[in-house]
Amino acid sequence: MGSSNASAAPWLVEVSQKISAHLLQALQSDAPQLGDITSGKGALARGRTLALAAYNQESITSYQQALKLDPSLAEARARLTVLQIRTGQKEAALESAKQLAEQKPSFVLQEMTSDERISAYTLLGNALLLNGLVNESIQAYLTALQVSVTETTAAARLAQVYIATGRGDEALKLADTFANNPRFAEFSAHLQLVRNGQAQMPYIDLSTIELDVHGRPLSMVEEGARLAPVVQGDSSWCADVSDVLVSDARP
Repeated sequence: MGSSNASAAPWLVEVSQKISAHLLQALQSDAPQLGDITSGKGALARGRTLALAAYNQESITSYQQALKLDPSLAEARARLTVLQIRTGQKEAALESAKQLAEQKPSFVLQEMTSDERISAYTLLGNALLLNGLVNESIQAYLTALQVSVTETTAAARLAQVYIATGRGDEALKLADTFANNPRFAEFSAHLQLVRNGQAQMPYIDLSTIELDVHGRPLSMVEEGARLAPVVQGDSSWCADVSDVLVSDARP
């Protein structure tokens, strides 16, 4: 193991411990309701637990059951939208996202393995973009920024869409707004270099923009250089060292 990996390992262990703490808290909060088959909250709890284990379709079914039992459960609709986007169910994701934005436009989703918070309109923007509705997705991200001034994910996604559609100048104006989100820190730093004439505008293809909302359990890999998914497969993802949020970052 090289010296750079050795020096990074203690921080990675700390990040892994924080993720584990988030995961444990999520499981403990859901445990008392898992056996409740008569309420929407029970179905929501089962959906959350299944999602953590990457049983996507089973989790989708539980969220749908939760909404049948209690249509007012905005969290169930938000998490349903996330999984429909993750599994490529474009039309269903868009319908769920629209319903969420109409039902509770101020709703903010708390992820279960990090401090990430994603607003209803950010999810709508993601679903619109997944369906190729670019102009509509821009409007949704702009609305997300109006609803929540701390919505850094919407700002970063909007900047990516601006660049992909030839509106780089608009993206540069957003660079500072998501600089403190480690997930997009490198992107923000690059845009700041572009703004200072020290780098070229990055190339972004709309089809390569990552629309998933991360939140699966993570584990350490042998070399300590990356965080890796517990569950492998076509729908799994791998998080870089930078793929943590502000509260998880080093001092």
